[in-house]
Amino acid sequence: MQARRSNSAPMAAPVLGAILLLTGCAEQPKDPAVQAREDAKAVAMVEAAQSAKPPPTPMAPQPITAADIKANRFYGAGCSLVPAGQPGGNPIVIANDRRAVLKVGGKFVTFAADSGSALLAMGTRSRYIGKAQSLDLNRSPSDGTRLGQEASRWSAGMVVRDPWGQMIYSSGGELICGS
Repeated sequence: MQARRSNSAPMAAPVLGAILLLTGCAEQPKDPAVQAREDAKAVAMVEAAQSAKPPPTPMAPQPITAADIKANRFYGAGCSLVPAGQPGGNPIVIANDRRAVLKVGGKFVTFAADSGSALLAMGTRSRYIGKAQSLDLNRSPSDGTRLGQEASRWSAGMVVRDPWGQMIYSSGGELICGS
């Protein structure tokens, strides 16, 4: 009886050779110093991508009308900013010792007074903080112009910034303060 020849031997050699070639191509362990530099570079790239500021989205405050003031009871001592070019017009911000409000897209955005910021007049602060923005008011350093017995007017301006500190709105005008 004749022994049976196996056909698997000739096939096994090429497969075994391919496996040995592939294991020879495997990446060799890196020097720890090189690996640390590559890791630090990769981490820096990820951190830079995560901390990039988005482009600022402009804000367009709307005038606060007498009807808005009455409906929302924006009464009492405080100040309002009337934009330049609209003397005697409707304000775009109303502020007091506790809060400031802007009207954007038909809705009011409320900012809390920053008690550590400078006092302007009638308890109004120079800085207000909102959920997604901050509002800064400034006025000329003069004594202002008296408007009757309980009100004054100054040249002034305001700036609204996004959470990244980018300016999204600014306006000059008159700050009118009274009780």
